[in-house]
Amino acid sequence: MHSHCQFAVGRPLLQRTHARDGTALDKQRLDFLASQPTRSAARSRRARHIRTALVTPNAPHDKQMAALSEKAAAVFGRWCRPCDQSPPKLHIYNSLTRSKVPFYPIDPSGQRVTMYVCGPTVYDAAHLGHARTYLQFDVIRRILRDVLGYDVVYVMNVTDVDDKIIVRSQERGITPEALAREWERKFLEDMTSLGVERPSAMPRVTEYVPEIVSFVETCIQNGFAYEDQGSVYFDTRAFESKGHDYGKLCPENIGNQGLMAEGEGKLASTTFTKRDDRDFALWKASKPGEPTWPSPWGAGRPGWHIECSAMIEHTIGHGGPIDIHGGGVDLKFPHHDNELAQQEAFCNCRQTVNYFAHTGHLHIRGLKMSKSLKNFITIRQAL
Repeated sequence: MHSHCQFAVGRPLLQRTHARDGTALDKQRLDFLASQPTRSAARSRRARHIRTALVTPNAPHDKQMAALSEKAAAVFGRWCRPCDQSPPKLHIYNSLTRSKVPFYPIDPSGQRVTMYVCGPTVYDAAHLGHARTYLQFDVIRRILRDVLGYDVVYVMNVTDVDDKIIVRSQERGITPEALAREWERKFLEDMTSLGVERPSAMPRVTEYVPEIVSFVETCIQNGFAYEDQGSVYFDTRAFESKGHDYGKLCPENIGNQGLMAEGEGKLASTTFTKRDDRDFALWKASKPGEPTWPSPWGAGRPGWHIECSAMIEHTIGHGGPIDIHGGGVDLKFPHHDNELAQQEAFCNCRQTVNYFAHTGHLHIRGLKMSKSLKNFITIRQAL
């Protein structure tokens, strides 16, 4: 990376005001964001949109939303471009900047590209929304490899332990492992039917639990996590106090209770009092009947967000950033934002992904196709 792009911890690019109590907000800085010629047009439009929302409040929670918008304006678009290798072979839409930017691989030779995509949570049949995501990333991989000549290392995880898997296995009266293996096999069969190539590697969460435990230990040692009642939680206040930005992808969604609760899962502890509402579980103390692994904090299992951070580190990350991270747009917040925070906390750095790519929702009758809405068409039904 350019030497001038090395982010110094504790020195934000812009002085930020965290107006959590609804105090007056600094409109002058928002004007500054919108007027800077060196900022991308997308960022300028974003700043103007946020400023307009602050000037013309029209909701019951104006103060809270204004504070979140202020946070979004401060964080949005903060990105360090990798070293130039001119001319670039392509431009890519980067969710970190919400704009098209030149694509430069981290590899000094410019030949190797690392790509990680969030894979399926294997508890039910894959639907056409999943098909869209994995087809698109397969096409991206093929373009990078077959058209542009890159050596692509493509990793996609399989979430085989999760609240949804535990709940569904209890409903069916089988073990979580048996349920996960059943739907993992069917998912792979569906991908084969669609002509989707296998990734370079497909690590399962259950195969990386020791690495996850070690990852969490490092976050605690670095001062970014804390233990309570056998569970471990990410400390967002400590993270921000050391100059990091939480919520780089979707800062406007910080404080969205529904999204944060969904990210914690149906089996989240109800007896725990977080230091901050934004804190999230890295390690969950297991309840009776749940899968369990040993840890320094007692028997438990990984939180959802931590799995990808640990598997990235131990497959293609190795202490440094990766080129491309992908997934469905619904994973932006909190999953991917929490991933970024965890990875920065682990390596004490400021950028662990150079390009974030997201696929859009597949809609049916005006609503996104999803299992929760029960409006999905499975891949097998479509075929």
